[in-house]
Amino acid sequence: MISDQTDAFVIRSVDFSETSKVVTLFSRDLGKLSVMAKGARRLKSSFEVALDLLSVCRICVRRKTTAELDLLTEAKLLERFDGLRRNLGALYAGYFIAEVLNGLTGRHDAHPVLYDSSVETLRRLGQGEDRQLTLIRFQLKLLKELGYAPILTHCSISGAEVGLSERMAYSVAAGGLVHPDEARNRSGCMTIQGATVQALRVYSGETEAAERLVPSQRGRDEMWRLLLATVATHLGRMPKMVAMLDAS
Repeated sequence: MISDQTDAFVIRSVDFSETSKVVTLFSRDLGKLSVMAKGARRLKSSFEVALDLLSVCRICVRRKTTAELDLLTEAKLLERFDGLRRNLGALYAGYFIAEVLNGLTGRHDAHPVLYDSSVETLRRLGQGEDRQLTLIRFQLKLLKELGYAPILTHCSISGAEVGLSERMAYSVAAGGLVHPDEARNRSGCMTIQGATVQALRVYSGETEAAERLVPSQRGRDEMWRLLLATVATHLGRMPKMVAMLDAS
């Protein structure tokens, strides 16, 4: 067995026996890990609160190349995002992040940039930053890092350049903007504002301008609808936490 250390946060936890848990972690250096945490349910467990959902911890894991589950031998709490637990909407947003990471990332497939972005997003949510905009920016980073970034400058079907206009066509199935000539004969395109496309471009660039940008509520809603539909397409279903987010 190979023993490794890395930072990770908990994205799923299931009771396995009277004393143990099966925990899914999203780690910085090792990607998604499914681990057996022996003794984690004991009152005086060495893991303590390190394995609470969304907790960030420093872990030591023995990876088993031939087994479904790796073995967690140590977990030291680094960060807990207490602000999330004082705001139900922010907590649901954190659970949304955990759900889509679990569904879209592969075992032992490391994405350190996505890990850092996820932790920073949880931090921002815990500090009370705008939930919708924070999740919009997270989804853009998620899609980019996994190779599904929206095509925002060219037609996703023909490859022709698409200039900004007041109303623009976007295809979730094709993964981006659709040139007007293509959109005329294609069903399933959604219509969005040119201002929404420009906002998506700014947020995708992750510059100082992205920090200053405050889109209209209509623009926010269009970005949220577009990105959520894209995530759902690759996930194969709508994330379950969306209903809780809508209700909070």
